[in-house]
Amino acid sequence: WLGGYARKYGGEFTEDMASGHFTVDQFPRSLQAVAPGVSYERMQYVGYGGAAVVPGWLWKEPERPRVALTMGLSATDVFSGYTIDTQEVLDSLADLDIELVATIADSEKAKLRRIPDNARLVPFVPMHVLAERCSAVIHHAGAATLATFARHPVPHLSLHYHFDQPFLAKKLTAHGAGLDLHTSEVTGPLLRDRLQRLLTEPSFAARAADLRDEMLALPTPNQLVPRLEELTDLHRTAG
Repeated sequence: WLGGYARKYGGEFTEDMASGHFTVDQFPRSLQAVAPGVSYERMQYVGYGGAAVVPGWLWKEPERPRVALTMGLSATDVFSGYTIDTQEVLDSLADLDIELVATIADSEKAKLRRIPDNARLVPFVPMHVLAERCSAVIHHAGAATLATFARHPVPHLSLHYHFDQPFLAKKLTAHGAGLDLHTSEVTGPLLRDRLQRLLTEPSFAARAADLRDEMLALPTPNQLVPRLEELTDLHRTAG
């Protein structure tokens, strides 16, 4: 697709079009895939999902450990459903002393036969607000979701499927900030066991806090602007 754009303007595809003179990366080194010969400028990921109303219950401190569950907003549009058995997941966590906040598309919710008392199902909630008061998160290892929660000391259970999800999930596990399972391996008992470990073993929260500190030590988008101006001027002059 890059070649198609290049030909519109009289050019042809080259590898330089993919790597560029430099790459702005929104992940810290702990989560980064480093390509040989690429110059990286790191920057904080700052989540933004558009204008939204934050429900009143989300501002309050939870009475029990709050666990987020999200498998991506595009799952039902692109893949005609989630890559996990949502009912089995909810059932496996039904008797835990937690508040489970699950972003479930209406089309998926309609398929459910029962909703546990400890689960709150919503079609959408601002993730950056939800992340602030969570004790753990279960997600698909999508880059934006992962980075949003990584700005807080929240251990991750990554249920990955394809593209860059397995890589990012395993990076989180290697860092010690979470655990991961491919969706083909997910069962109710296994997921329950992994979540309980995240909630009861302090090392996961400690490593998640280390990752949070690494994320927040990076320049903000505003702070990176002078560097981008400098690099643009440098490469324009060199060209």
